[in-house]
Amino acid sequence: MGELPSASTDRMPDCGIEESESHLQDTTSASSAERVNVIRRVAYRPWWQGRAKYALYAAIAVGVLVLAALPVDGDRAPDLEVDVFRFVQGFPDFLDPVMWAFMQVGNLVAALVAAVLALIFRWWKVAVGFLLLAGGKLVLARVVKDLVVRHRPDVFLNDVIIRDEFGAGKAFVSGHAAIAVGIATIAHPYLGSRGRVVVWALAALVCFGRVYAGAHLPLDVIGGAALGVAIGGVVLVIIGVPKSNKLRGRAT
Repeated sequence: MGELPSASTDRMPDCGIEESESHLQDTTSASSAERVNVIRRVAYRPWWQGRAKYALYAAIAVGVLVLAALPVDGDRAPDLEVDVFRFVQGFPDFLDPVMWAFMQVGNLVAALVAAVLALIFRWWKVAVGFLLLAGGKLVLARVVKDLVVRHRPDVFLNDVIIRDEFGAGKAFVSGHAAIAVGIATIAHPYLGSRGRVVVWALAALVCFGRVYAGAHLPLDVIGGAALGVAIGGVVLVIIGVPKSNKLRGRAT
């Protein structure tokens, strides 16, 4: 009888080596992808890159602010503005607690809270941006209020529904709208699509809520929103934006 072929065991170690090399490559690829995501989170464009884009946004916002201020004449309001005000005020009272909660996003403290959150996530420049927003709002809103005088709606309109406690100061512009929209403007380049929807929806609710509460007429919140975009645009010129145009969270 011929010799039986001997069972070869030479290939068995090779299989283990190939599997180990494949696993190592997968691990290396995953680590590389993770490093790329980390770099994307912390990489910023130099402040001079993209400056014209955000300067343009700020300039357009200033134009909108001026246009919103033109019809404002002391203690009078255009008929169309009053009609819109009455319409928003006509929403049911059960929305009051909900709108009050949303309106806190436009509080000056909200900008400080946003800065703290940015520090927690190590978004250093974003935190500085929110602080600049708070300071800019304090100074510029006072300047606008001195130039464009308008009192609260209940001073010169009848049957205003007061749903919130606010001072008897000047109403143009809305500081709440400026803060909320300013936060959304600064945060926009650093968020994914879902985050952007959230911050802009909150800003819109703040603007709606200030009219609903009887604190402002529509042009007041339009002017405040324009001021927020103007300040936010200037802030983004100063601090820059991520190279990828988004700061990816750790979950992505």
